[in-house]
Amino acid sequence: SGLALQKMPPLLAPRGMPGVTHKATTSQHRQNSKHALTSAQKICNEIVTTYTNGCNMTSFCDKLNAADRTLLDQIRQVIKSADKAVSEREAPIMSAKDALLYEEEGVMKYGLAKTKNGFTFHTMVMYVHQDIAAYAKTLAGTKQQKGCLNIGDLQKLDIGAFAELMRLSAAKDFSPVVAHYKNKRRSTPR
Repeated sequence: SGLALQKMPPLLAPRGMPGVTHKATTSQHRQNSKHALTSAQKICNEIVTTYTNGCNMTSFCDKLNAADRTLLDQIRQVIKSADKAVSEREAPIMSAKDALLYEEEGVMKYGLAKTKNGFTFHTMVMYVHQDIAAYAKTLAGTKQQKGCLNIGDLQKLDIGAFAELMRLSAAKDFSPVVAHYKNKRRSTPR
């Protein structure tokens, strides 16, 4: 997909991640365990500065285990790399308080939320483009509901297939949806 994912230390990298080896010895694991913890903390801190334009998402990251933080960072990198039209901020989505909202011109396009049973990825693109919805059904490690993908275990998400979903989604014309919601806001009495 042309997307360069960050190489992770062996203790943090999910099995099967392209470009990551898992042939570390026990002494290497012991040596890397301290590095892994500080690396996860650094990743979370980098998320705050790199992806949020000043929004503080440390509270969101602090609620996740190290492996989920790493995968969440990769998912965020995929979203931001694939779809340059969106901006990210922390905001509740539906009933989920711990969530990241991705907006195009102030209109929700995607959302990623922590749920009781894992994570959910909301995509408005699936509502208006049936080919995207059809592709999303093929993603391993997810269960589709209307405009969202429920992810019980981030470790089981095929990041390559998710990156392709994002590439396909970003290529779709989302401007009619943006125009619809902007017009709806203007016509709603305050």
